[in-house]
Amino acid sequence: MSDEIEFVKSEILDYFRERNADVGHALHAPAFNFQRIMRWNPKQKAALDEAVAELIADGLVESDGSTVVLTKRGVDLIY
Repeated sequence: MSDEIEFVKSEILDYFRERNADVGHALHAPAFNFQRIMRWNPKQKAALDEAVAELIADGLVESDGSTVVLTKRGVDLIY
């Protein structure tokens, strides 16, 4: 499952990078689902919650309970 988690983390960070996101930019869940998740295999989909939890633990994103936003540390990593 570790490969799937790393894949999902990369997908999330790539999504932010492709949108030229800055600190506080929120992950737009419907667009992310349509553009990314719909193409993932079942194991990758199952890894989503753990991948987000790891990104939060690493300080790359924060969650307010309903959305995930990019942090300064996340910005520094993706650019």
